[in-house]
Amino acid sequence: MENNISDAELKFPNKCERRIQKIVINRSKGIEKIRNILFSYPSINKYVYEFKKIQKFYGSSYLTNTHFSKNSTNSSSNGRIFPEFLLPGFPKCGSTSLWYYLNQHPNIFGTKHKETHFFSYDFKKGFNYYAMNFPIKKHNPTRITFEGSQTYLHDKFTMKRIQKKAPKMKFIVLFRNPVEKTISLYNSFVNKNLEIDSLHDCIKNEDERLAIWKKRHEYGTLKPYTYGRCVPYLHLATYVEHMKNALELFPREQFLFLDTQTLKNSPQSVTEKCFKFLDLPNFAVDTTEKNVGKYSSNLSNKAYEESSFLKKYFQPLNKQLEDLLGMSFNWD
Repeated sequence: MENNISDAELKFPNKCERRIQKIVINRSKGIEKIRNILFSYPSINKYVYEFKKIQKFYGSSYLTNTHFSKNSTNSSSNGRIFPEFLLPGFPKCGSTSLWYYLNQHPNIFGTKHKETHFFSYDFKKGFNYYAMNFPIKKHNPTRITFEGSQTYLHDKFTMKRIQKKAPKMKFIVLFRNPVEKTISLYNSFVNKNLEIDSLHDCIKNEDERLAIWKKRHEYGTLKPYTYGRCVPYLHLATYVEHMKNALELFPREQFLFLDTQTLKNSPQSVTEKCFKFLDLPNFAVDTTEKNVGKYSSNLSNKAYEESSFLKKYFQPLNKQLEDLLGMSFNWD
């Protein structure tokens, strides 16, 4: 399949993405319509994406202090606190809630933008660019830092980059029942006008979507502002494949594996387990859930028609994951 992919399919937007864009543009109005039109032009959209991210998470002063500063290109990352742990996880598995809980600890600093995507999509920008996300060490001598890019476990190149830079890095990984996770991610994309096909058709076209996805990772053409269209849903929930790659690069003791349902049922105890894993004193946190999706019942019902197929598909893969990690999830 991969050998048959045309250059046109690898470029963004390809045929599938243009079809989505056409419908999204027709549905939108005003500024949002302009934003959706710009999305079809990556050379322009990357600047729009970067500006919106900076404006939302850092403020306008970030631009003047970094991008336009005479010393910005020569600044050293040595004075910054490089992250000691990551939430590399998988989308729609509860990482935003866990991020919020952990970030309340007085000895922990989470980047303002939870998902920097540095090691996956922005690696060419260099470590000085990445370092600007973290505080200066001399002003925060007892703090440890972290970020939570949900793209880090999806391809072998990213984890190799992390291993080369930080071989002692710790990872906290959340796993959600892959049937629920797949349906939730699909519903999320539909709700954001990033997906127009039925889940059935998405699964039917999984091979083609996955081949394009892998090639884009290999060529470094997948970016935060192009992610979300025509994704390979089954691949993103095949945890065992991604964890095999990660455990070939890092020892098991540098990972803490958690079940999303356990986090939902007992957030305080899970958070305490994380603090222990990070060698930090316990700390009581506000355990209000974050990033909880709200979808129409009709939308969810359409997706759940595929649940029997998904359950059968993931069952042997779940067993492989449990054997690999040495733990049970009891996903029905």
